[in-house]
Amino acid sequence: MFEGKKIIVGVSGSISAYKAPMLVRELIKLGAEVRVVMTPSAAKFVSSLVLTNLSKNPVIMEMFDEEIQHGGSWHVHLAGWGDAMIIAPASATTLSRLANGNFDTALTVVASALPRSTPLVVAPAMDSDMWNHPAVLRNVVQLERDGVTVIPPAEGELASGIHGVGRLPEMDVLLNALRYALGSKSPTAGQNGTTDSGGFHPQSREFHSSQQDFQSFTKNFTPPARDEVMNEVLDRPTFSPNIEPSNTEVSNDVPNSPAVPLDIDSSTNEVMNEVLDRPTFSLDDAVEKDKWTAELEFQKLKDSILPPSENKLEGKTILITAGPTYEKIDDVRFIGNFSSGKMGFALASEAVKLGANVLLVAGPVSLPTPNGVLRIDVQSATEMYDAVMQNFYKSDIAILAAAVADYSPVNSVTGKMKKRDVGDTMNLELQSTKDILASIGAIKNNHQILVGFALEAANEVENARKKLTAKNCDMIVLNSANKPKSGFGGDDNTITLIKHDTEESFPPMTKNACAVVILDHISAMVHDG
Repeated sequence: MFEGKKIIVGVSGSISAYKAPMLVRELIKLGAEVRVVMTPSAAKFVSSLVLTNLSKNPVIMEMFDEEIQHGGSWHVHLAGWGDAMIIAPASATTLSRLANGNFDTALTVVASALPRSTPLVVAPAMDSDMWNHPAVLRNVVQLERDGVTVIPPAEGELASGIHGVGRLPEMDVLLNALRYALGSKSPTAGQNGTTDSGGFHPQSREFHSSQQDFQSFTKNFTPPARDEVMNEVLDRPTFSPNIEPSNTEVSNDVPNSPAVPLDIDSSTNEVMNEVLDRPTFSLDDAVEKDKWTAELEFQKLKDSILPPSENKLEGKTILITAGPTYEKIDDVRFIGNFSSGKMGFALASEAVKLGANVLLVAGPVSLPTPNGVLRIDVQSATEMYDAVMQNFYKSDIAILAAAVADYSPVNSVTGKMKKRDVGDTMNLELQSTKDILASIGAIKNNHQILVGFALEAANEVENARKKLTAKNCDMIVLNSANKPKSGFGGDDNTITLIKHDTEESFPPMTKNACAVVILDHISAMVHDG
């Protein structure tokens, strides 16, 4: 189905954007050619460099990027190029823009320019309360009425920590939806006011052509208190934007004819008149404002993520670990350490600025994901081991800054142990955890660079050198437990860089400054071969 197909993948500002590279990769593996359009907000969750490398095409983010202009109609050319477009994830803001005709981003302007024969598929992803908001559901219903294939979000644990409906569906669901849209492609499919695309039932993962089916399932996502609101929305007559909302009549005998309000009641007519009477602004003013806004955002993004003079690690994939691990005793207690993860996150942030594709495996820390970084959250040493081993093979550089627990309880308890049951003394049987640094040191090839961290309290340099050799590292970053502004928790660090033939110590400095120094040494190793 996808062999030789041209697919436009849109990515908007939802935390589920980190799954977009997986969608692009799967489409490429299935034989499709992919072009990616993303919003600036999406870049907060996933790197455009990752998507560029996977798709083998430059990612478009800004409407007024001079490099993509073709007589001012780049969006028309791209929209005409695609056989289908899928927006995954689609944020609440993007749904609103599409449903209400606010085409003020590169992503939505491409969607607006799709030929009517080109199917558009959207996969919303957001928190449950956002999904259940009447405004969001109104927009979903409107999109469905416009002929857009809407894939309802899946149920499960959300980024907020709650359980509910809002997750981006699994990859097979997205691909099946896209297959369906491509298979049903017709002169009337797409954004033409028809319901060719039908509704999607997440339970059966089957499509239904009935608009009523979609409306029924949509109402199921609203609490009873909102039923009245949704019923009013669902009962409103639809109209084609291409037909004047007056006394125009369309034969109901014509297959796939756009829905036109034939019997408009007084309340609906009042609403329509209010909308039609709203004042409009100068198009030139809007374009000028958008142009300057886009330029400022582009410059800010370029300066914060990819300074042009600092692309020392461009094209390199770096795997970084950060933070502590928590080893479960019972459901409320754990063995851990005081690591804050700040050093690893600083390394990730600075590596992106040097042009690297960064995968950050983070233990349980309360830190925001740096711009352009793909993040995997783990809790235990075993989970971190699995994540590192699964991703090390595709990495050029690995920096293991996490403070991984050396031991974990042999048996953890479900629930909470009671003090009255345990007594005054608790005896824990511990077992050693897998040595992540040694494990990847044993399998790394000559083209991969491995950097480890060592926190030492005695014979510091000697012990760091032993670790360098034993773990087959290319460099060890030594932290002293005895020096001020060093070790866990703070914003500063005092480091010594240990290589096989050199040793260099640095004064106390911020962890971001330490990250710059460490990455500068790694860059030198990369370019020296």
